Amino acid sequence: MRFDASWASQTFKTKVRSRTLDPRWAHDEVPRVEGSCASEDALRHLSLYVSVWDADRASSDDLIGAFVLPLDLTWSAGDVHAFSETVLRDGQAHG
Repeated sequence: MRFDASWASQTFKTKVRSRTLDPRWAHDEVPRVEGSCASEDALRHLSLYVSVWDADRASSDDLIGAFVLPLDLTWSAGDVHAFSETVLRDGQAHG
């Protein structure tokens, strides 16, 4: 998985899970996405773009799908939250 946001200082990625069609990562294997914005109130108007890719050795990686995680929930900076989203590609559930 790859995590991107205009407010983040970089792109964050999980490690590749080989030989599985149902990859899972432990909490400590998912990177903490860090960045900055003007205020905690501004944070509630931002989103995190999460994309899922397959890893190819012989060619470029292929996008499986993606979703947008809005940060407009009642979160505070530094909080940890579980989430469940549908990965979409071309408007259809994928992956």
